[in-house]
Amino acid sequence: MDRSQGADTRANAKRGNRTRRPTVHAAGRVSYAIRKLIEGTFGRLLLSFALVMGLVILVFGLVFAFIGAGTGFKDPFWFSFLSLLGPDALFTVDETATPTRTVAAILVAFGIVAFNGIIVAIVVSRLQREFEAIHEGRGRIFERGHVVLLGWTDSTPALLRGLDDWCVTEGRKLLVVTTADEASEDLVRSLPRFRKLAVTHRRGLPQGEGILETVAAGDASCIIIQYDKFSPAEIEDPADDAVRDASVATAYIAARAELGESLPPCVVSMRGPGRMRDLEPFLDPGTRMFDEDRFVGAYIATLCIEPLVYAALDEMLSFRGCELHFRDAREDVGLEFRELQARYDLALPVGILRRGLLSLVPDPCERIGTGDTVVFIAENDKACLRPDHGAPGQELPSSDALRLEFIPASSVRGRRELLVVGRNRLLPHILEEFHRAGIGVRAIPAPGMDTDDDDREMDYDWASVDDLAGFERILLLADDTGRDRAQTDAETVFRTLSLMRYRDSTGAGFAIAAEFLDPVTEGAMSLLPGTGFTWIVGTQVSSELLAMAAIHRGYLDAFDDLLSESGTRILTGTLHRNDATRRLTFGEAVFLLGRENRIVPIGIFEDGRFILNPNRSTPLEDGAEIAVIAPFDLA
Repeated sequence: MDRSQGADTRANAKRGNRTRRPTVHAAGRVSYAIRKLIEGTFGRLLLSFALVMGLVILVFGLVFAFIGAGTGFKDPFWFSFLSLLGPDALFTVDETATPTRTVAAILVAFGIVAFNGIIVAIVVSRLQREFEAIHEGRGRIFERGHVVLLGWTDSTPALLRGLDDWCVTEGRKLLVVTTADEASEDLVRSLPRFRKLAVTHRRGLPQGEGILETVAAGDASCIIIQYDKFSPAEIEDPADDAVRDASVATAYIAARAELGESLPPCVVSMRGPGRMRDLEPFLDPGTRMFDEDRFVGAYIATLCIEPLVYAALDEMLSFRGCELHFRDAREDVGLEFRELQARYDLALPVGILRRGLLSLVPDPCERIGTGDTVVFIAENDKACLRPDHGAPGQELPSSDALRLEFIPASSVRGRRELLVVGRNRLLPHILEEFHRAGIGVRAIPAPGMDTDDDDREMDYDWASVDDLAGFERILLLADDTGRDRAQTDAETVFRTLSLMRYRDSTGAGFAIAAEFLDPVTEGAMSLLPGTGFTWIVGTQVSSELLAMAAIHRGYLDAFDDLLSESGTRILTGTLHRNDATRRLTFGEAVFLLGRENRIVPIGIFEDGRFILNPNRSTPLEDGAEIAVIAPFDLA
């Protein structure tokens, strides 16, 4: 084939390609136009539908006017409209000419199709869109007094469970609006079934455009801002939290700029102390910063250093049972703080919140002022209502009738070291708490697996750790560097079981504490039978505190004060009666110890368990162990 023939062939092919176009029928064009119309906005849809119906009425009205002469139609356009609405109009043309009956039948059939077909299609389409919006987490919220949770972490389900506990304890209902860059249906399916808490979800990043208006953030009672794990930003190194903190900081800045004076109280959860200090000058007065790593690190260190204090903190850090409550003190204005101790039967006053500053166990002579908030330990808000009775009678002995001997903060002080196995971002905070308490500590990486002659992994090589039996307590951290949560917890589970088996086989007397990342794993491991100091801790404590902060920001200040070295602390001590013939109750001990000193007894240790805020009539034997809130340097 020569070049000219090839050129002709290519030209014919091009012409053929241009002529072979898909045939579009008129019905297809009409169907496409209808679908496009239905997919439009609702206002445009109604306008288009009204125009079409008006055109149909006009055309058929003119036809009736033309063919209906002499038939008695006074208004053919009104007759066209009635024919569109239903078939009843056919009975009025029963005795008319055939062309009139035919046109009327056509119009009635068109009306049935239009009103029963197109309108149903519009309604179904709109309902389908609404259901899709619900599943995908779209649509504006119209609520007041709800809690907004910007961002989603692995601990969010535990946070929601804590708020559900509050709803059950207080007998109230609460709506929480969560946000994340993930579809609503997938996240809601992963949540447990709540008893009283209502949860709805909207899709969007914490700093995303329009998300605050969507969740009605300006009408919320509190906003909690966390990092969204579904964010498209990639974090290659889990230990590098700069991206996380930047996301939280920008979300807060956007919220304050958009809401202005309507910004509700906020809790901003970040991990970098330095980055938190950088953001602090821009904070609204009603905003609290929450350093999750420092809090969890101090909490775990308290577990290892002061087990009795940890038991008291663990009881307070939950809406199940007794916990802190904040109540307006308008009924107690003018009373001294020590007078409050005797005026409440079911609640235990422990502090005063004044102009945003919290003071736990203030001076006994401190008077309650206007606008103050009293901090109680109680089971619920109703228990904080003051009964109608005054101070106890004169039959009470003097304050020197009993003596409180503080128990040393820990039996490990001045004795054997603590061993920390594993490394994660909490390690610096834990070591800081140990050194501050004057306790020797040794930190080592997690041991590897020992192998047999066939190079098969057999067990963790605990025998390679020098003087393992010489430690009194061993803390296993979740060694999560570069691993996902499931793998980290799996290794921690078997590392814990292996260490317990090694301890039992060698007769060593050390106690074990372990940290887990998943609250479910933590709960299961806490059921392990153990002797002595075998505790299981986890990151769930931060979720519990955030849940409390959603109810009142004072919880953050209270626990920060209880875990700091400069404020008040929970101390344990032994009560001794100078008059062995007289038996004292817990209520009398509260009144006597707090009458002249900054001491508030909050619970007793009985049969190996801690009872927070026991009944006032509970008798105290000589040598009873109690927990008190007092200045740190009092002991």
